[in-house]
Amino acid sequence: MRGSRPFWWAILQERLHSTRAGWAGWAERPGLLGRAWPGGNRRRPAWVVAWLVLLDLGLAPPRTAIADDSVETIVVNGDSRRLSEIPPTTSVETIDGRDLDRGGLLDSRDLAGRVPGLVVSTNSAVAHPYLRGVGSDLISAGVESSIAVVVDGVYRPRSAGALIDLFDIDRIDVLRGPQGLHFGRNATGGVIHVRSRRPDSAVGAEADLTYGSFELARFRYALNVPLSEGRGAVRLAGMHKQQDGYLRNVLRREGSEGEDFDALRLQASYQLNANASILVGGDYSRDTGTRGLTPRLAEPLAGSPAFLAGGTVPDDRRRVFLDRSPHARGEQAGGRIELDVGTDAVEIASITAFRANDLAEKLDLDGTELPFVTNDVDERSRSATQEVRVASSPGGRVDWLVGGFFQHEQARQRLNPRFPLAGIDDRTKGRIRTNALALFGEIALALPAHLRLSTSTRYSYERREHAFDERLNGVSVSDFTTDGSWDGWSPEIALTWHPRDSFLGYLKGSRGYKAGGFNTAINQPGPIRPESLWAAELGGRADLLGDRVRVEGAFFYYDYRDMQLQIIPPSAAVPFPSIENAGQATLYGLELGVELSLPGEIAVDGSLAWLESEFEHLDAIDVNAPAASPDQSGNRLPRAPELALALGGEIRLRLGELGFMTPRIDYRYQTATYFNVFQDRFTRQNGYGVVNFQIGFETGDGKLGLTVYGYNLADQTYVTNFLRVDNQFGNISFLGSPRTLGITFNVKL
Repeated sequence: MRGSRPFWWAILQERLHSTRAGWAGWAERPGLLGRAWPGGNRRRPAWVVAWLVLLDLGLAPPRTAIADDSVETIVVNGDSRRLSEIPPTTSVETIDGRDLDRGGLLDSRDLAGRVPGLVVSTNSAVAHPYLRGVGSDLISAGVESSIAVVVDGVYRPRSAGALIDLFDIDRIDVLRGPQGLHFGRNATGGVIHVRSRRPDSAVGAEADLTYGSFELARFRYALNVPLSEGRGAVRLAGMHKQQDGYLRNVLRREGSEGEDFDALRLQASYQLNANASILVGGDYSRDTGTRGLTPRLAEPLAGSPAFLAGGTVPDDRRRVFLDRSPHARGEQAGGRIELDVGTDAVEIASITAFRANDLAEKLDLDGTELPFVTNDVDERSRSATQEVRVASSPGGRVDWLVGGFFQHEQARQRLNPRFPLAGIDDRTKGRIRTNALALFGEIALALPAHLRLSTSTRYSYERREHAFDERLNGVSVSDFTTDGSWDGWSPEIALTWHPRDSFLGYLKGSRGYKAGGFNTAINQPGPIRPESLWAAELGGRADLLGDRVRVEGAFFYYDYRDMQLQIIPPSAAVPFPSIENAGQATLYGLELGVELSLPGEIAVDGSLAWLESEFEHLDAIDVNAPAASPDQSGNRLPRAPELALALGGEIRLRLGELGFMTPRIDYRYQTATYFNVFQDRFTRQNGYGVVNFQIGFETGDGKLGLTVYGYNLADQTYVTNFLRVDNQFGNISFLGSPRTLGITFNVKL
């Protein structure tokens, strides 16, 4: 009826009116940099706009920002004194805890949907991150990833530690490029740093409950209690997540790719005196799900021995025939002690940490109902780290920092691949003892014209002891011990221009370094040499248009040498993959990010990553095409899409006294990528896009909320990994999540 319209009609009319008013007000308000153009909203000449932009980059006096319509202030610290701070010359993508929930990021695999240039590949219950084409898919306790994963300042050495479920998170920083100074452990290509919410002085409790597709049930909670008249606090957080699998194992009438996860984190902080504070934290998690464990045979099926022997491959890509139920049990635990001391002259920060990681898997590798090939995996790691930093108090013309890092790890890896039809039972066990030591320092000088010159270096020394034995059908075929040591330098020099709080530009050169190691998976006695990467980068970030627009970008160039790759070298006597320093590559690209805060409480964000990558030199035999030339020079690097972009937008609608409604939509797209070094068309994932959507409802006081979501709305089928070895199990693929719908209810006290 025309005389009685629904409540949403009035809300929409009010929103349209306020949006029109907002745009009109924007035209009448002071323009760029707070300078009004005579004539109100008349169109400004292009030369005037360009002149005002130049003024905004540092040649004009400060302006007053319009708080209602501005994006959050860019933090461009000129100093990197404490462990929690990020140097201003780093290309970084930061996602705060609120954005994690709004964007539907459940674990570290989902970060790729928000960070163009990041690819997170899975292989069983482990994760392999790649940034700007740099990463590693090696599964060996004797080598480490080229992208470091750090949680609350503590380095996680094993790939299982890179698969992180997200709860009670303050923010996640994804730092691109070599990192040799600011995060304890050196990294060739970047760092993913997950920061949990720390205890604070306010009494509080919060919880959320989610129910969704495939019987998803997730419960997360946090409790914060201050102690001793505000001098200390305790924070407890945890979660439980359970979900049926989105793949159906028809043969055993069960789901696969499901989740069963529990985690708990306890932290206590205390202010010892006016200059010193201490934080003690511990965490534990247990994962008995099947995510990442279910292979599905892909083309060419004729390359699979199991298929040729009569194995079945269903037409439905979400169904499999497995005679063995994939299973994994992973447990992680750790503790840390943080000590911060600050005076007028110096600051000291220390992190002492211990981590334990156990993982056991039972895998059906052939992807069929035949008992053709299986593998049992057992990994164990115990590591202790100590990091100390001493720095000048910030604000002087000359700033300095010195520090040291030590890591001790004992790890083992047991593999048991079996070919029952062929009567083969192979059992290997590799043990690694690692001692790593690093000393680092930085000095920065404030120069005229808002310039700052900083130079830093890191010296790394590492020693590993390796013991390996292998038994084939109960008969010893290999038993040896060996050791090796490596050292290297990671220098960096950077020039920063910081004329205003709203603008920063930088130019830097740096070297990434990753130590050598050993292959604990197969009989490979020889050591693996270190890999290195020289990088040059030009970048910056700025707030424009009265702080309504944030722009950031970076152009980079990499010279990547002695790449640690799992290949078959042409000199191999037996065509079996080993880890070799086989590759030399060149990579360069451009990254851009924009955030807009529009009138009417509308926010839009977008980012783009363009990447060119090429092997300058690589000789490797393709076991799936042994007669082909081993020269792979000119091929693109694996897991390095040429273009990736992310777009998102939301509008905050006021519902009167009821509170707020916030619809949000996100889209992520990436071009085609390969999963091995051969540009093999059968390990190619074509370009694809994923759409996510959320509608959030929140009361005015923020204490109650309800969110309805849909992820991968178009039900796009895509692959997160291909593993192709035709003479063993063929070409197996691991699929990403299908469309999922759900609802979350949250409460804060």
